[in-house]
Amino acid sequence: MQPATSTLLLVLFSATVVALVMTDAVRRAALRLRWMDEPGVGRVHARPLPRIGGLAMFGAFTGTLLVAVWLRDDLTFNLKIVGLLVGAALITLVMLVDDVRGLPPLPKFVAQIAAAGIAIAFGVFIEFVRDPFGGGVTFPDWLANAMEGHIFFPLWLSVVITLFWIVGMMNAINFVDGYDGLAGGLSFIGAGVLFFLSMSLQQFSIAFLPLILAGAILGFLPFNVYRARIIMGDSGSHFLGFALGTIAIIGGAKLATTLLIFGVPAIDVAWSIIRRTLQGGRFYQRDTSHLHHRLSELGLPPIGIAVVYWSLAAAFGAIALLLPTPIQKIYALVILGIIVAALLVVLARGGNAK
Repeated sequence: MQPATSTLLLVLFSATVVALVMTDAVRRAALRLRWMDEPGVGRVHARPLPRIGGLAMFGAFTGTLLVAVWLRDDLTFNLKIVGLLVGAALITLVMLVDDVRGLPPLPKFVAQIAAAGIAIAFGVFIEFVRDPFGGGVTFPDWLANAMEGHIFFPLWLSVVITLFWIVGMMNAINFVDGYDGLAGGLSFIGAGVLFFLSMSLQQFSIAFLPLILAGAILGFLPFNVYRARIIMGDSGSHFLGFALGTIAIIGGAKLATTLLIFGVPAIDVAWSIIRRTLQGGRFYQRDTSHLHHRLSELGLPPIGIAVVYWSLAAAFGAIALLLPTPIQKIYALVILGIIVAALLVVLARGGNAK
């Protein structure tokens, strides 16, 4: 049964208030303990800032979700929700250590794989996707099986795709976390689109997951938009990427929709990896060649850069909600990819010269 609008608003309001309170508390604690993010390469703030805002978002999301499960009969504490919470706890805590003390790349990558593995172990994996070809393409039995409007994958391929998806989402949000409110705003839009899509598909119990996540982000954003008083850190960006990636799977592999929302940072990540590799560098090292850095070189202020990203995400999120078939979403994703790739090439060649 569809929940009342008042119930949905109450859940959103509760998660927002909890996040507001927790963000302020975490910020004060970080200031006392000197858990600060210092200015440096790839960072845009000119002064030290508390960098453990992700802990507040994780706490608000987990606490509100547990209360919602306790109070509502239609939201059951199933294995997939356990996998979501346990995996989120692991990646948030490991990245919190990175925020406070610093970790080399390998342990962080292992933590990403482990968190995704936990989700898979609890049943959160991509078993099938909607068939964008309408049954017109056949696959070898070892690769996939198309039937009844869906493409089903064998277990080994489901695990590989899911690992790549969740780890990719974490890194996409982490890479784009360069300006005040940028990653948080994108994640809020993503959670909102997943909520409305779940409601339109009558997945009413699943819709509570992105709704609570949206509230947790909304309570954090007043402290994080320009000029930020706290940043989310790696703990926040990885938590948001993991949560969005797994919620998209729990809701029935809403992969094309999620890719449309996060197409800009995802393409930026791919571009950065290719560029750094071709230049003989390490793909995971910070630099100042991301799209948001290029836009800054053109004179766009931080809030303007965030608005550009938010607007693109909102526009393509709306397109994802309106397009009825997977193939149309794939066409839209290709168009978005061409636009962003062309923009990156132009800015890379002429950004310094304005």
